[in-house]
Amino acid sequence: MSTLSTIQLAATKDIGTSYQITGQINHDLTVGSYDFTAGLAKRVGALGFLINTGITTSGIYTISMQLSVSAGRNPRTDGIITDAFPMSPYGAVTLLAYVDQNENGVYDIGEPVLEGVRFVVNGGVSLGATGKDGILIIKQLPVGVPIDISVSPESIPEPFLVSAAAGYRIEPRPGGMSVINFNFVPSGEVDGIVQFSSKKGLVPVAEVKVELLDRLGQVVAKTKSEQSGYFLFKNVKGGEYRVVLGEGEGARLLVNQEKPVALVMPADGDMLTGNDLILVKAAPAKTH
Repeated sequence: MSTLSTIQLAATKDIGTSYQITGQINHDLTVGSYDFTAGLAKRVGALGFLINTGITTSGIYTISMQLSVSAGRNPRTDGIITDAFPMSPYGAVTLLAYVDQNENGVYDIGEPVLEGVRFVVNGGVSLGATGKDGILIIKQLPVGVPIDISVSPESIPEPFLVSAAAGYRIEPRPGGMSVINFNFVPSGEVDGIVQFSSKKGLVPVAEVKVELLDRLGQVVAKTKSEQSGYFLFKNVKGGEYRVVLGEGEGARLLVNQEKPVALVMPADGDMLTGNDLILVKAAPAKTH
């Protein structure tokens, strides 16, 4: 017949995102003794450690300590970077967010950096954000798997700044660190109202597809008019544009655009209002 000989109680508690404390009580029913142990662990950051202490009712004390650190080269600074977690089996990337004042696509000494920018990594927002130096290092990336990295728009600190690149794709190497610079450029907003020109005047039209074309005629943005006919394009970079009726909308609504709507967004961004899209009834097709 089996009998209960030991009772054990254990508990853990996370402190923030870096630390964890543990506690455990063991009671030996056969001799009536107790063991008490407590520990503190840190497994995140530049250095990791594990400290355990214990005491028994028989007067035995124990203490142990374990340190963990791995090191690698930071290609951005050519210095050494350390981590509590092993780095060699994984890849990493160092990201820089800065304002490209001369819009040459290259970070120049003295250009402002952006703090608090977060990134989307394979569809999920990164756990950290850029610091005061504009840099974020993401570690423990799986190797041999393509990683897509883009900016989380909600984290951009300036409302009229936009990332010049939609994103980048890397394939991490074991123990390696990729370098990516995200340059941000000023942008603006373009708005207007879609209206139908009738005998009774201008009537707002909802649910109309509207497109923004660059000077080469390429579609750079699409939207739909609201119930009031209002439409808005955000994050428009400097350059020449045209506001046009969306593809297929003329045939669907039996209308034409009354006149071209051309505009120029300044290089430093602006809010360009009143770019109204006026629709007129399409002329009936000629029959022979």
